[in-house]
Amino acid sequence: MSWGPDPVSPRLIGDSGPWIWGLPTLIQALNDPDGPWSPPPAPWQPGGRSDPLAEAIAFWAPLTTLTYGVLGWTQPDLGVQRWLAAGRPTDTPQLMLLDRWWGEHALALTAWAQTSPCPRMHAREIAKRTGSVVATPAATEPVRVLPEWHRTLGGGADPLHLGHVLDHLLGPGLDDHGVTGTLLHPSPTSGQREASLVLDTYAGWYARLARWGNELPQRPDGRSWQVHVTVKPVGYLGAYRRSRTTGRWFAGRHAHHLLGWPG
Repeated sequence: MSWGPDPVSPRLIGDSGPWIWGLPTLIQALNDPDGPWSPPPAPWQPGGRSDPLAEAIAFWAPLTTLTYGVLGWTQPDLGVQRWLAAGRPTDTPQLMLLDRWWGEHALALTAWAQTSPCPRMHAREIAKRTGSVVATPAATEPVRVLPEWHRTLGGGADPLHLGHVLDHLLGPGLDDHGVTGTLLHPSPTSGQREASLVLDTYAGWYARLARWGNELPQRPDGRSWQVHVTVKPVGYLGAYRRSRTTGRWFAGRHAHHLLGWPG
């Protein structure tokens, strides 16, 4: 299908189409949450593109990147429901962005998981490729489906083909061996716990972070490594730690990471 011209080069992300349209702005907004970074237009607002499917994909795809990848949630449908129940905290850039770009509409992830097996399948695939586990999914409160979410929930198990986002996180192949880069870290006895991961391509960045990050030497002081991730064509993706509870890598506060953990 032809989506028309991409607003960013496909070489920037390693993909094309509306799945990539909001990614550069998402990354800028995470680095500068107080900046004037606007989300992709909501597909139910007038005056957007002529293709409603493309608008829906462009709006929802960055939400799956933020929840599965940046926040490291194994169960995003649970995470957004807990976040809303907690009063929509915004004390980190990740949650500021979640609130500003989607707010209560993030519950569409919960509604999707209540009508489709795909969110669970995505979670299992990420766990398989990152050496982590998926706990037994926790039950979520029934969600009233809003008319604005029709494109997200109608037309099959994954009507927006958000499996593209898994290719961004994990790489399009069966493994991440095509992802090249460098991980630099000080001696674990030096007292410094910050490492730096620099990758040549965006596709597969999360799988490479997990693969190489999980192999970092143990620190005698018991503290976790903090890995600063930079993708050359895209920029700085943030500082990530590995949770001892979930085994997943995440950015932000650990308490916020656990919102999306059913264990």
